[in-house]
Amino acid sequence: MNILFRIVLLFLLAKHCQQTPIVQTTESFDEEFVETTTQAHIVEKTKDEIIADLQNKLNNMRRHVAAFKSKSQADAAKVLSLSDLIVAYESQIDSNTAIIEKQEEHIKKLNSSVNSYRSIFMQKELEITDLQIKTREDKTSIQDYLQQISIYEDQLKTSQVSSCVPFGNSTGIQLLHLPSGKPFLVQCESRITNFGTGWTVLQRRIDGSVNFYRDWNDYRDGFGELSGEFFIGLDKIYRMTTNERYELLIHLQYYDTEKSSYIRYNNFSIGNETENYVLKYLGDVTCDDDLKFEQYNKYEYYHQKLCYNPLQNNIGMKFTTFDQDNDNFYWQNCAKECHGAWWFNSCSVLDNDFSHLNGLYGKSKASSNIHFHGVLRYVEMLIRPFNNGLTRNY
Repeated sequence: MNILFRIVLLFLLAKHCQQTPIVQTTESFDEEFVETTTQAHIVEKTKDEIIADLQNKLNNMRRHVAAFKSKSQADAAKVLSLSDLIVAYESQIDSNTAIIEKQEEHIKKLNSSVNSYRSIFMQKELEITDLQIKTREDKTSIQDYLQQISIYEDQLKTSQVSSCVPFGNSTGIQLLHLPSGKPFLVQCESRITNFGTGWTVLQRRIDGSVNFYRDWNDYRDGFGELSGEFFIGLDKIYRMTTNERYELLIHLQYYDTEKSSYIRYNNFSIGNETENYVLKYLGDVTCDDDLKFEQYNKYEYYHQKLCYNPLQNNIGMKFTTFDQDNDNFYWQNCAKECHGAWWFNSCSVLDNDFSHLNGLYGKSKASSNIHFHGVLRYVEMLIRPFNNGLTRNY
C-alpha cells in the first residue's frame, strides 16, 4: 500500500506541476505534500480518504489555476492596452520630434537673423557714435548760428534802417528793413570819390558774367550776385523810392577812356508793378565835365555847358522785357530788339540820346549793347536819400 500511495502521490505531483507552473503554487503544494506525508505516517488513512483528500486539493489547485488564468487574461488585456498606448505615445513622440526639428530649424534662422541684426546694430552704433562726435564738433558752430539768428530776429523786430546811410563808411552787404514788405539785402557803397557815403547799388555791369536778357519776373524780383554783376529788382527800387525822396547816381566808364564819369539826378522814383514800374521822375541833373557839351546861342554872344542826358527821354516810359512789351513801338518789342530790358523810348542808337544799361556786354556800338550816350565798359546805378552826405554841384 505504501508503494501504491507513493505512485499515486507522484502522479498527482507531476500532473500538478504541469498544470501549475507558478512557483508560488508549487511551493504551496510542497508544503501540503510534506504535511500530508507526515500525517500519512502518523495516521493511517484509507485509500478512499487519501483519494478524496487529494481530489479536494486538486480542485483547489484548479480553482487557483482558473483564477491565475483569469488574472493573466486581465493582465494581457492591460498589456495590450498599454501597447496601444505606447504606440500612440510613440506616434506622438515622432510628431513632436518633427515639430522640434522644425522649431530647431526656425531657431537657427532666427539666430541667423539675430546675428545679422546684431551686425547692423553694431554698424548703426558706429554711425551714431560718428554723428555724436560730429554733433559735438559742430555744437559751437550751431550755437553761433543760433546767436546770429537771434540777432537777425531782433534786427527784424526793431530795425528801421531803410537805406545805407546809417551804415556810414561801410561798404558791403547790409540788410534793409522798409516799412512795408520783407527785409532784403543790398550792396552799400561808400568809396565813390566826392559823393560821400550811404549809397545803395541798384545795378552793376563789370565783365558780362551775368546774363541780363531776362523776363519780367526776374527784373521784378532781381537777379545776379550782390558782390558782382546784378540787378536789385524793380519792386525793391519802387519800395525804396516811394518811401522818401532819393537821388540817382550813374557811375560809368566808356571803352575809349580809362577815366570814370558820373551823372546825378536829385529826385528819382518809379511806379509799382500795376503801373509797369514807370520811370516817374529824375529831377535836376548834374554831371562831370566829361559828360558836358557846350551850347551857343545863334548869335554866339554866350555859351553854356550842359550835360548829355539820354535818360531824360525815358521819363514817363514803362519798363519793357522780352515777355512784356510796354514801349511805344507797336510794331516791335525794344527789349527783344536790344537784347535786354529798359524804360525804352527808342530801339536804336541812331535816335538822339539813346540809353540802355541792361544790354549785352561788349564793345559793339549796336543798340543791343550797354549804352549811355556811347558804349560802356563799366556802369553802376546807385541811389541815396536826398541831401545825405556830401553834395557837389558842377
